[in-house]
Amino acid sequence: MVTPARAVLDTNTALALWWFEDQQLTPLVTAITTQRLEPIASPPLIAEWRALVSRLHAKETTAPTESATESAVAIAPPIAGAEAHLSARGIRAHAQFTAWVRPVDHPDASWLATADLPRCRDPEDQKFLECAWFHQATWLITRDKALLRLARRLKPGTAPLTIVTPEAWCRGDRNR
Repeated sequence: MVTPARAVLDTNTALALWWFEDQQLTPLVTAITTQRLEPIASPPLIAEWRALVSRLHAKETTAPTESATESAVAIAPPIAGAEAHLSARGIRAHAQFTAWVRPVDHPDASWLATADLPRCRDPEDQKFLECAWFHQATWLITRDKALLRLARRLKPGTAPLTIVTPEAWCRGDRNR
């Protein structure tokens, strides 16, 4: 059996796969479900996924007459075992994410302090790079402009991972 390549999927890529079911990304879904690609996520990445799924659920289900306070109470960010408040679409997306994305540890402060890792211009996106670098992922698959700009600054073959869009990954254009 071939060991699957590790990949970190940014939140927008995960949403495209499992919330929006983007048919253009079928090769990526196939690679995941046939275990040729193993998505990984550290706790900060999982927390971002859960918060975003909750917000999308709120957009789908919040009635215009409902107050902001009532909405916030109804859609509190899901925690383990508390996804019952999600729509069928949200439940399906979250089930796919938890079925296929392997939870991993986030790098600790001592590793981060000594790691020779590039800085992303958007501090909110740094956690994706940290997870991918620490766990020696082959790919960071993202639609994020700041991470994609960072990819252009990395010299091919010098970084332990390749940063690509999901569309480029699906086309087989996996060299940045």
